[in-house]
Amino acid sequence: MKKQLTIWLICFLCGSILSAQGLKSWSVEPTLRLGRIIKHTPKLTFDINEFSYGADVNFLYQTHGRKEWNQLQRYPLLGIALTYFRMGEPDIIGSAYGILPNINIPIRSPKNWKFYFQMGTGIAYLTQEFSEINNPTYNAIGSHVNTIAKFEFTASHRLNNLWVLNAGLSMTHYSNGGSHLPNFGLNIPALSFGARYEPKPVLRKDFVDHGITKDAVKKFGFTAHFALGYRERIVSGGPSYPVYVGSVGALYYLNRVNRLIGGVEYEFNEGAYAFGTHVGEFESEKEARQESSRIMVYVADEFLFGNWSVTVLAGAYTGSFYQVGFPIYNKLITRYYFPPIADKVQMHVGLYLKSHIVIAEYIGIGVGFAM
Repeated sequence: MKKQLTIWLICFLCGSILSAQGLKSWSVEPTLRLGRIIKHTPKLTFDINEFSYGADVNFLYQTHGRKEWNQLQRYPLLGIALTYFRMGEPDIIGSAYGILPNINIPIRSPKNWKFYFQMGTGIAYLTQEFSEINNPTYNAIGSHVNTIAKFEFTASHRLNNLWVLNAGLSMTHYSNGGSHLPNFGLNIPALSFGARYEPKPVLRKDFVDHGITKDAVKKFGFTAHFALGYRERIVSGGPSYPVYVGSVGALYYLNRVNRLIGGVEYEFNEGAYAFGTHVGEFESEKEARQESSRIMVYVADEFLFGNWSVTVLAGAYTGSFYQVGFPIYNKLITRYYFPPIADKVQMHVGLYLKSHIVIAEYIGIGVGFAM
């Protein structure tokens, strides 16, 4: 309880500083959360006997049309949050501290109300990890440092010029992307209640209308990328092997800030190759390389926010490959696009989180282009 009170005190102190400095468009939002870890797989061996509760403070910037994409995305709120979750028993499950960049996109805006969809991804430190000696039943995560991803639907009601109340439903996910085993991950659905303090709120007259529409400038395009991920093999503390990824896809623009992608991906899993070769699973070098490769088809939806994008991808393996037990996979991708070359080709760097439903396989980094 002391930790939550400390976070709230920090929020109000920061709010006072914002007010004193007169930083228009900035606000601070403390939020309390109450949830419970869900057992998304029967392979989790620890007991969940307690509710999870947490608190976070989100420092928010209200976009108001400085860039054209602000208007096209309904003037979203950009934030960076300091998060805390007491997930369960301190000696087994422990707590999590995180830094979470996020974006809050308005869905509907009736009078004095706003409905938002928030998505964010960042980094977290978990106080507990799997240990064969000290914590053998906690087989959710095998490392202290993890990624954190959060999705939330929020309803906000404006009380006055300074305060906005909000309530919502969130899903928070912690994972190390398979870099250290075990890595079944943690998933915490939670109810949230909070308040946003806006010392210098953006007024209706402050929003810039660029006189543009969402209509797509073009309908079709092409994209490709190469990525590299690492995954620990077989047991906790075992060797890590690279996963090489290549992808090509066709773009279809729904509008200027949203496009669909359909394509083919290729992976070569060095860990599967090494293990299968070691245990004599393959009869030849050719078979070893074929079975350690994966060919997949996918569809994706990419949301553009200026130079940044967030992509949600779902795909399927085209055949039966060595050590592939589930036919469907999904990815969450964050990319940064550089200024276009000759107004046609945009290079990008990206972060790729691949999962099978909610169990992460790897985190990768990559480079590519779109045109």
